[in-house]
Amino acid sequence: MTHDVKATTDIVIDLSLADPADVARIGGKAAGLAELIRGGFDVPRGVVIAAGGVDARFDENSATLDSVVDRVVEALGNGPFAVRSSAVGEDSLDGSFAGIFETVLGVTGRADLSDAIVACLSSRDSVRATAYGGGEAGPMAVVVQELVDADTAGVAFAADPVTGERDRTIVSAVRGLGERLVSGDVTPDEWEVKNGVVSVRTEGERALTEDQVLEVADLTDRITSHFREIPQDIEWAYAGGQLRSLQSRPITGLPDVDPLEPTIDPPEDGFWSVDGGHYPRPVSPMAASFYHPGIARHASAAFGEFGALVEGIEVAIIGWRPYVRVVPPMGKNGPPPPAWLLGLLTRLVPPLRKKVARGRRAVEESLGDRYAEKWWAEWRDQFRDEIADLTAVDLESLTETDLVRRFRQLIDLNERGQDVHFKLFVPYMLAVYDLMKFGSEVLGWPEAKTVQLMAGLSEWSTEPARRLENLSALAYASPAVVKLLDANEHVTIRELRNADAGFDTALEEYMRLFGARATGYDVADPTIGENSDALIQNLRNLRPDRVSTPKRRQPGRGELPNRGELAAEARTLLADRTDELAQFDALLETVVAVYALREDNVFFTDNLPVGLTRLTALEMGRRLVARDLLDEDAHIVYLDVDEAIRSIEVGEDHRKQVLQRRREHAWVERHTPVPSFGTEYPPPDLGKVPRDTRRLMLALLWYIERDIAAPVGDGLTGTPASPGSYTGPVRIVRSEADFAKLQAGDVLVAPITTPAWTVLFAAAGALVTDTGGLLSHAAVVAREHGLPAVVATGSATALLEDGQLITVDGTSGQIEISPDS
Repeated sequence: MTHDVKATTDIVIDLSLADPADVARIGGKAAGLAELIRGGFDVPRGVVIAAGGVDARFDENSATLDSVVDRVVEALGNGPFAVRSSAVGEDSLDGSFAGIFETVLGVTGRADLSDAIVACLSSRDSVRATAYGGGEAGPMAVVVQELVDADTAGVAFAADPVTGERDRTIVSAVRGLGERLVSGDVTPDEWEVKNGVVSVRTEGERALTEDQVLEVADLTDRITSHFREIPQDIEWAYAGGQLRSLQSRPITGLPDVDPLEPTIDPPEDGFWSVDGGHYPRPVSPMAASFYHPGIARHASAAFGEFGALVEGIEVAIIGWRPYVRVVPPMGKNGPPPPAWLLGLLTRLVPPLRKKVARGRRAVEESLGDRYAEKWWAEWRDQFRDEIADLTAVDLESLTETDLVRRFRQLIDLNERGQDVHFKLFVPYMLAVYDLMKFGSEVLGWPEAKTVQLMAGLSEWSTEPARRLENLSALAYASPAVVKLLDANEHVTIRELRNADAGFDTALEEYMRLFGARATGYDVADPTIGENSDALIQNLRNLRPDRVSTPKRRQPGRGELPNRGELAAEARTLLADRTDELAQFDALLETVVAVYALREDNVFFTDNLPVGLTRLTALEMGRRLVARDLLDEDAHIVYLDVDEAIRSIEVGEDHRKQVLQRRREHAWVERHTPVPSFGTEYPPPDLGKVPRDTRRLMLALLWYIERDIAAPVGDGLTGTPASPGSYTGPVRIVRSEADFAKLQAGDVLVAPITTPAWTVLFAAAGALVTDTGGLLSHAAVVAREHGLPAVVATGSATALLEDGQLITVDGTSGQIEISPDS
């Protein structure tokens, strides 16, 4: 098609004459249209009003709006027009900003055109755009095109945007203008085209024939080829039987490899449940080769030592997802025996008698108390000192022999850490269970109330956030640091450290303590120190003269009671029941002694060992890249431990395996895991089992249900995990890569959080998670910070959107979306 409209000024530019590389002036959308025109695609006539050419405020430095409108009308006539935003960062690989800025269709006449241009320019600073990150879009240009009177319109993707698979094209269509589709007002027809074969997904309107679907798919493929095989998201329209191209932009969020479905081969025996509460993403091959086998070994050993009536805990990596099995007594899966028979078996069958004897001995010898005392008196210092020595080593200075030796030492450190962790977990679990059971059965309290008796006992849960608040206070006490933080949105850590010696020293100490902490339970998860953008944003969020911790209240109940007030309430209820009062005090005393063990030991026995292992593996990866044995240093986590060592020691090239595993991970990342494999049988009736064994088994079953149980909510309801009510804007944080998105006062909405996410809790107003339970790390840390929290919603991250105003009621487990959102 010929575009003969002349470029009128440097402010109003004909799209056919615009330079696609001049994104800074014409914005992303106009650049895409200009490139389509260069490629010979049929694009409606139009112009672009250059960024900065007209200011939404119409200051004296801008061209007058009237003159710009005159130029547009001179070039294109009186309409009807489609007027759309074209921000500099819009329609890019970094962000599409789809639906965030303004589009006005059917514009006719000068007055309406003027209003539409202003609406587009002003939309950059709208609440919706600000929540999405509008500032990152940069300056705003405006595209004005002749409106296509479409018979049918829609969008098409050169890859499946959900699964990431690139061997298919997805076509969506509605009758009439495409705005009906992109606005979400109607459910479009949708087809999948693969190898020239059309498959119907939905077809309510019958908007296209099969031949037309193939024509749109062909157009999508040709446009993708023109854009150097970067998969495109296009908008198109049929008008008078002619197919026209309305827009093209890269599909954002695609994996950098073509997804490949892995082999799913579950074990034949037993019932296996996916552990999505700890692992929302697929497990790396490296972690699968050392971390998860260690969990199985040491969890089994610890529960065996305390006399659990199970054969052990098993972990299987199935399709790169971790599945857990509690192996029943004697290792046989099937319906449990009746209570009388199970009780008899525990007295007659030698292996079961031994388990009962171990349980009785563990209680008589106060094994849990001994392990707790050993943590505080010995183990904690040993782990802390060894980790400090390992942290101080300059990895780049090590020979490859020493690097491998360190890597092996860290694998061993993880092994020893898991041994200690599970030895401490059992007494923690029993103490919490005993108090919670007393609260339910004797006090008549709901669990969400009883658990508040433990809030504030786990000081190490909040220590990283407190240290970060102190660091922020120091930063904002330095004029040089403040100047950089306020004036430069993209300031670097190096610049901040160079600005003030005192701040530099404090930051060095913070990084020494917390920089190597893994943000998850996998060597694939970055450490705190690797995410400098998040650290800088946290400093801003915690600025002393801006942060104001919101008052969080129980609806209709006033301020939340603290732990001491709840304990006093319990003692008042039991004032005339001497034995039960003494029992309550003893249970509370035990909880006070052991509750802090869980989060405290995880830091030293898990988070830091995993993080240090990752950093050492990355150094190995850098050396393999230099030897042309790996494409990127981070790819080393797609090797198992032995493969990584052999690559360093004898030069094995595993890039083919790495590529396949990356493709499989990309597939798994985009598919919901199968919740379980095998047949689930009800738990046994433990009524006739000896007392100590019965208590341990009831505690284990009870705890599993409240820590890693399946979600119970529908996206807007879940498990009440930390009381109080808070209203604020949503911020979806799916992984550590999104940490820098969180603003002070946001409601943190995540699939799940790990202990390392505590650095976000000091600035957040409330917490909502898809998974987890009353005793999950997310719930425990939320209570320590006093954040209202609702967990196990099932789908909050999919249902809610950034910037939506919601109220989180952590007492009832309800989430309410504001009508104005």
